[in-house]
Amino acid sequence: MKAGTFKAELKKEEILWYDRKRVLPFGLPWTFTKYTITDARLKISRGLLKTVQEDIQLYRIADVTFMQNLGEKLCRVGTLEVISSDASQPKAVLRHVKKADKVRDLLLQSVEEARKRSGVNTSEIVGTGMVRPGGPVPGPHPGGADDVPPPPPGSDGSAPPPPPPPADVPPASAD
Repeated sequence: MKAGTFKAELKKEEILWYDRKRVLPFGLPWTFTKYTITDARLKISRGLLKTVQEDIQLYRIADVTFMQNLGEKLCRVGTLEVISSDASQPKAVLRHVKKADKVRDLLLQSVEEARKRSGVNTSEIVGTGMVRPGGPVPGPHPGGADDVPPPPPGSDGSAPPPPPPPADVPPASAD
């Protein structure tokens, strides 16, 4: 075998969507950040002289949030926040993409199809103990509890309960 050749044939992924990050205030694609959705993963490529590519397998995506501020509305772009169970890439942000609401729908549909192909169901993704920026994901957890554990005392701003009296001090009697 010659150097630089592959013995196995690599599967060609189908590109479902491609765009670049757009610059406000005009919404033009003048950046070196590229977003690609294939039938198997979400790819984010950044940089000109040094290119960094991040990949998230679609079946690992747990949530996609669409956001659009006033400047983005005027330029007809939006931002997508992708939360995944991937330990190396738990959160990815696709900033200033055209037709972001439709891209979100396409991404969610592709995630479901990828899960069906790979045999992964939603409870396996949620049950990973993945933590969202606002706290843990509700649902089944490895400890067997079906709900998110309650917050520790005092974390909601109320005063924590007083500590119990020491064991060696007898209780005070009321005379």
